[in-house]
Amino acid sequence: MMRNSGPRVAARRFVSAAALVAAVLLPSEQSHAQSTPTFQQVLDGARKEGELIVWASSPGEQKTYRALFDAFNKRFGLNIKAEFLGINATRGRGRVIAEAAANAVTVDVMGGESADGVILMANAGVIKPYPWVEVFGKEMPGIKAAMYDDVPELKGLSLHYFDAVSGIVWNPTLIKDADVPSRWTDLTDPKWRGKFALNSFIYSPLDQTAYAIGGDAVLELMKKLKENRPHLENGSPAVARAVSAGTSPMGVSSFHASERAAVNKEPLKFKLFADVIPLSPLNLYVIEKAPHVNAGRLFAAWFAAEGVPVAEPFEPLPNTTDPNSKLSKALKAQIDATGAKVAKPVSAKAIEDLVELRKKMQTVLTAQ
Repeated sequence: MMRNSGPRVAARRFVSAAALVAAVLLPSEQSHAQSTPTFQQVLDGARKEGELIVWASSPGEQKTYRALFDAFNKRFGLNIKAEFLGINATRGRGRVIAEAAANAVTVDVMGGESADGVILMANAGVIKPYPWVEVFGKEMPGIKAAMYDDVPELKGLSLHYFDAVSGIVWNPTLIKDADVPSRWTDLTDPKWRGKFALNSFIYSPLDQTAYAIGGDAVLELMKKLKENRPHLENGSPAVARAVSAGTSPMGVSSFHASERAAVNKEPLKFKLFADVIPLSPLNLYVIEKAPHVNAGRLFAAWFAAEGVPVAEPFEPLPNTTDPNSKLSKALKAQIDATGAKVAKPVSAKAIEDLVELRKKMQTVLTAQ
């Protein structure tokens, strides 16, 4: 069974970077070796559990997950009944944390998660480091490339499977290509008042530009954008849908959302920002108290190591780790042409600062 859902949940507070590192350090070699299961044990456990529940906004269509689940079962000779719910990680975290505290977790795998979300869930004790390569490396060698190590403190907590790179999307039936703005600051021009869409969650990914330009600059930009009365949508994918549907002539969304629209032959175009390009590595992780933890770990490992090509014909999941990918080439070309800065997380401290900035951004948005 597959269905979509989108509950709203509360955000949680982060601890300091130092405390985080202490909280998520890998155990000693001896205890680590003793606790490491074999691939066969995980496979047998998954077969016994017989079910799997995945929450993710990307990929986010039932046809994609149907193809993934079919390929997953075939790959390992399983007959697992899988359920997909299109829940955005930002809005699913609070629900999972509450369920974990009550020992009543209802999800196995969370997808489409940012680095700061991974830290939050680790800090809450909902996820812990796992020996992905040791367990799955022999059977699925691609797992090594999926290890998320951009932020050293997050080693073993999650698996990287694609990148969300943001820019301007527009509907070519409503606005001429030559008239489309190229920079974040262009959107503050009064001529665009009420004519563009943004994510209702603090205009994300505006917050991520702080990695490149600093928090003060982001707050000033946010105030000017607010004055221009953007249309607010429930997430970046929703922005792309609104633009392709003609609700807004343009907006800020992701490269992969535009590629998804292209597959579906929707009227949507995309270009990278010419000043600051937000790049968010997105991840999969398995909840420690998941009801089907073995099936969850097997699926997460397979998806990150082998499953992305299965999803690609339905919903492209671009990755900047491949220098020959369409996204990597576009990114390089834009940087060479405009000198644009790439804004991405590189440390737990930078992520902690971003979380504090988001509180200030929320205050700006709610101020009358």
